[in-house]
Amino acid sequence: MTQTDQWLSKLTRQLTPRLRGMGRVSEQLRRYYSRKYQDHPDRKQVIRDFDGDIAITLDRSRYISSQVYWSGLFERDVLSILDQLLEPESVMLDIGANIGVMTLYAAKRVPRGRVLSFEPMPDNYAELEANRRLNGFEQVRTFNLALGEADGEVEMFTSNDLEQHHGFNEGLYSLYASEFRSSKSARVRLAQLDHIVAQEGLTRVDVIKIDVEGAELGVLKGGIATLRRFHPALILEYNPEAYKSADYQASDLFDLLSALSYQFAALGPRGERLELPVNRFTPGCNVYCF
Repeated sequence: MTQTDQWLSKLTRQLTPRLRGMGRVSEQLRRYYSRKYQDHPDRKQVIRDFDGDIAITLDRSRYISSQVYWSGLFERDVLSILDQLLEPESVMLDIGANIGVMTLYAAKRVPRGRVLSFEPMPDNYAELEANRRLNGFEQVRTFNLALGEADGEVEMFTSNDLEQHHGFNEGLYSLYASEFRSSKSARVRLAQLDHIVAQEGLTRVDVIKIDVEGAELGVLKGGIATLRRFHPALILEYNPEAYKSADYQASDLFDLLSALSYQFAALGPRGERLELPVNRFTPGCNVYCF
């Protein structure tokens, strides 16, 4: 099984970004093999061709990892906008970094810049840091913590459902419990973004990607000074269901950013900026704030 899927996955990683319709093929393979690899001792595999030449360890039974393994992509819209925004000296913050897909992609583009990468879950963080070391990215600094409105310690929750995403979704951890995310996962450290920026002595912040399953408002409130000082481009997941779990609405998020002079566009599949009214944003889309 391992040799067969290694050969197939290398082919689909090459073809999916290039050929229309290949995404459906790679997704069917992902779903089939993610079931095969549940609890399999060889479910983890290092590939060395992510974004052409990046090495990354992937768990073929899990949702995000298996997407990268089979298609060579995860959230193509975000990868595309990062490719447009990042320059060699840029400073990017990856908040909710998971195993490091966006972190590694950004690090390749900022050889003389910095990437600060935040992931609170211990298992995800261990893989994030291992992937950083695997590529020798000294411009990346990783933090095993969550960001929020205040410093402290919090419980994380997730869903153990294996059906909705055809495998365990390692990207669903949240500070907020809901009917869907009801399983306690771990207690993690919480810090304010402004404190980290001051601690690291940053003199520029160009791009911030935030994907934290409902904690977006808290991250922004804890980073107001950073937003005012640097006015970085922001990439946020639009997730009303998660906002509701955190007891706020999308309008609270947009009102806070509008007061800081931000404007908003939904991201198209290849990073196109779709300047729609915010009430027409589709749940699950990514929002570019500029």
